[in-house]
Amino acid sequence: MNKYYKKIMKLWRIYAPNHFWGDPLDVRFYLCKKLAEIKNKKILDIGCGVGIILTCLDNTNKVLGIDIDENVLQVAKKLNPLFSFKKLDWHKLKTGQKFDVILLIHSLELIDRGERLAILSKIYDLLRKDGVLILTTPNRQNRYYRKKLNKLTEEEEKELLTSTGFKGIIYGWNPFPIQAGHILKYLPGIFKLLEWLMMKNFRKEKCVAFYIEAIKKQIG
Repeated sequence: MNKYYKKIMKLWRIYAPNHFWGDPLDVRFYLCKKLAEIKNKKILDIGCGVGIILTCLDNTNKVLGIDIDENVLQVAKKLNPLFSFKKLDWHKLKTGQKFDVILLIHSLELIDRGERLAILSKIYDLLRKDGVLILTTPNRQNRYYRKKLNKLTEEEEKELLTSTGFKGIIYGWNPFPIQAGHILKYLPGIFKLLEWLMMKNFRKEKCVAFYIEAIKKQIG
């Protein structure tokens, strides 16, 4: 089992039981592993929610989490007392400040289609040279999400990233039916298996979610 699983599940039960992701094999458990590797960076989390994933970040990082819901921000502050949080809409972010890493975690699909290009362009402007956007979204081509038209396909994500100047690889997380997660979570080494399958692009078109690390390309 992913070593962050028990920690995160405990935090959900204590601080935010009504905000659990629902999927015990959620891509955000893998994300926590990746975030733990980041040190001494300036990080922005857009739509940070209750800040569960930010608990996986090293305290050497300077972190700002923004959300429009004051209630979830109060929870985030309790969980991450060394980080900063602000009630703020992403439109009002000032591009004069620069970040090394920006997180947009299961949030892009909640933004109106007409605004998605705008938020990625904003993120591009907020990143320093060679800065990284870490993005996760559910996959609309997955059977579970097929009728949820606000979700994105791989092709839609490729077009958005290319149009805004980002360069990255779109990985597919969890090729198994999402409903099977409540059984598969008991399988020893399941997260290592899912990571291996992701790197092999196994049935990416049918995966539950996408994981992307996109680099800000320099013009010229």
